[in-house]
Amino acid sequence: MLANVNTSNGDRRQVRVTDAGTLDASDYNAFCTYLEHLCGIVLGKNKQYLVTSRLAPLLEKYSVDSFSELIALIVEGKQRVLAAQVVDAMTTNETSWFRDQFPFEILKHYIFPDMIETGRRRVNIWSAACSSGQEPYSISMAIADFLDANPKSFLNPRIVSTDISSAILDDARKGIYDNAALSRGLSVTQRRRFFDTIEKGFQIKSEIKSRISFQLLDLQKDYAMLGKQDIVFCRNVLIYFSSSLRDKIIERMIANMNPKAYLYLGASESLGDFARYFTTIRENGGLVYQLK
Repeated sequence: MLANVNTSNGDRRQVRVTDAGTLDASDYNAFCTYLEHLCGIVLGKNKQYLVTSRLAPLLEKYSVDSFSELIALIVEGKQRVLAAQVVDAMTTNETSWFRDQFPFEILKHYIFPDMIETGRRRVNIWSAACSSGQEPYSISMAIADFLDANPKSFLNPRIVSTDISSAILDDARKGIYDNAALSRGLSVTQRRRFFDTIEKGFQIKSEIKSRISFQLLDLQKDYAMLGKQDIVFCRNVLIYFSSSLRDKIIERMIANMNPKAYLYLGASESLGDFARYFTTIRENGGLVYQLK
């Protein structure tokens, strides 16, 4: 039969799916084990439809007739390009501008003033799992707001943005978005201030982009090469990992943070046993953790 799927460039097209277009238990379990080993993502039970819908474009690309064949090819692990494409397909890239608002308000009205008061000027900010760029660009916009309001602050923040998906990082680096993407969290004033209108849509202004670098990074691996961080955004990421991997990631992040650095997590995420290393700060309708 034919199935409608979203391709990597966002187009809708039909791909061939045979009678074996669903995953049986053994294929699904094999893929789940492979995916966790590959990038740390843990799939729950009964996510077969998610897997088949995400991987459907690869059926035609690799000229296989069933998901069973595709899973066998994936799990074999001999094709690095295929592994990267699986990561691109299976990573969740749900995001929006100024998501939840409060992290950026805390940044402008609490964290930056605190850093100025304590004499810090160069501020290193890490956006982990940055997806298509909305989070780091929102951070940079918040920085622009703060510097406009405090022109004598001499604050010099730099943002490193990482993700495990090379394809989504390429999109983030371009900083080009359509009208639908801009409608998720941006006011008309912000669109005019922070974007240039181009033929393909809207592009982030160079002032906002210049503070940001993008790097491919797997949170399962070492990231000491990023340098010590003063502010870490790791929001709505840890929920996709096993509890043991979550602990390892938090432990590594702590090792990669400067004294008194700040950590943002998602609303459904917690520090667990590592809470003893942090002070919880509640401001502007939300919270952020500060390393003791």
